[in-house]
Amino acid sequence: MIKKVTFIAIILSAFIASSAFAQVKIVPDSRLYQCFSKEYIQEVQLNNPKLLAYYNFYLDNSYFISKTNSTKKMDIPSISNVKYKESDKQFDENIKDFSMKTFNPLKYDFKIEKNVYSHYSLGNGDVIVFYPLKRFMKKYNEYIIELGL
Repeated sequence: MIKKVTFIAIILSAFIASSAFAQVKIVPDSRLYQCFSKEYIQEVQLNNPKLLAYYNFYLDNSYFISKTNSTKKMDIPSISNVKYKESDKQFDENIKDFSMKTFNPLKYDFKIEKNVYSHYSLGNGDVIVFYPLKRFMKKYNEYIIELGL
């Protein structure tokens, strides 16, 4: 009798654990709607949650802001020369009000290198630095494991 109860408890625990993993729901970041249609985001949310997690993770974790030494002349391309991905329109966000919470790197055609950091001057003494693709993917894969996807 005890073996039967133990067996049922193990099966029930496995079922509950697998249900918990299956119910990981990724909520789309609102900035994704600037780049993708509502229908596409819903489809990805339903059919490819890892891709949705990738987009969300990219928005906040693909870059960082660094201060430059204003006394040194640095040859860093200006962010104002970066074009939108879907048009010839150039970067048009107000640098004075630049915020990592509202910035959407998915909108722009930044050149991200596999093994080298990519730098863009914000023109205010700050530089936006994109992680090398290899390093970013390592961070993303760790994030996916944490999520249980």
